[in-house]
Amino acid sequence: MYHSLIQKIQSRISHWASKNLSYAGRVQLLNSAIFGLESFWCSCLFLPATVIGHIERLCRQFIWGYSQGTRKLIFFSWEKVCRSSRAGGFDIREILSWNKTLMMKQFWKLFCSSRTVWTNWMHAYIIKDADLWTIQPLVSSSFLWKRFLQLRDHLIHKTGMHQAQLLRATGPPRLRLRLTYQALRGAMPNLFWTKALMDPVIMPRYKVIVLLAFQNSLSTTDNLCKRGFHMVSRCILCLKAEETTSHLFFDCEYSSGVLQALFTWQGITRRPLSLKHEIRRQAQITGKNIRKKWAKCTLSAAVYNLWAERNARIFQDTCRSSSQLICVIKNVIRIRVLACMNGLTNEAVSISLAS
Repeated sequence: MYHSLIQKIQSRISHWASKNLSYAGRVQLLNSAIFGLESFWCSCLFLPATVIGHIERLCRQFIWGYSQGTRKLIFFSWEKVCRSSRAGGFDIREILSWNKTLMMKQFWKLFCSSRTVWTNWMHAYIIKDADLWTIQPLVSSSFLWKRFLQLRDHLIHKTGMHQAQLLRATGPPRLRLRLTYQALRGAMPNLFWTKALMDPVIMPRYKVIVLLAFQNSLSTTDNLCKRGFHMVSRCILCLKAEETTSHLFFDCEYSSGVLQALFTWQGITRRPLSLKHEIRRQAQITGKNIRKKWAKCTLSAAVYNLWAERNARIFQDTCRSSSQLICVIKNVIRIRVLACMNGLTNEAVSISLAS
């Protein structure tokens, strides 16, 4: 019965796998195409745990770039991937909770004035004059009805929410899917440092790498050595110290010099701090003028391009000097900042011409 769903997801993923996509591009494809298909099934049926596990495995393999016969080490759990971006995740829906949320929407139709054949039959033969929030299943009740009531009890028990809290304040009775999903997922507080990544001037692919770097989830040599790999852990950029996330961003002489040059370009005289300190400083920046956007874009562009340079040296045996990399990052920042502004100002022109 569920074979067609898995087959459709598998065929789409196998087609996309041949494309050269960033992590952010893969996440966007999953959210737009795969989860649209999956939502139809989730709104009609309680998906078995084995089917949910299979779908999540396919999605996980697609995001991290698995290929046939190979296995990759991942340092970012699927539970974190399914968190909201403000909680340090990728904004991907957790399938089990989403399935329960959409099925709760079907159960909610019994409260509404919607008179479909199913709701009429349920009220006439099953519910009758009982209260939907207290009715209990009979031994002879169907499997689907028992699952509905279990879901109702689970939602109330887990959240302690009264039914009125699930209704909209105005208009006809309607289940709030977002609140129901958040209630089933559990409380996930927003993290202050993620404010630094919320500005649209930061490109999605940059945002993902910064997010992984901040949470020490990149495949640095020290992380690989902790998993049992025997390899030289020296930093490929400066060749002077062990490669760790904190060293790459920005204790390394090479990366620190790159960021220092970008700071000088912006008129900032202080020395670069560690990545976590820099992101927390950026999270405190408010305002939407071009100078603020310029500052927000600089750090993410530096982190992404330094990581790309590190990978190019290891896997492609290519090498760029710090001055070459600085020129690349400056060009990216100019184009991105100007593209995000509504019209060019004198200040924008001066930035675009800055060297």
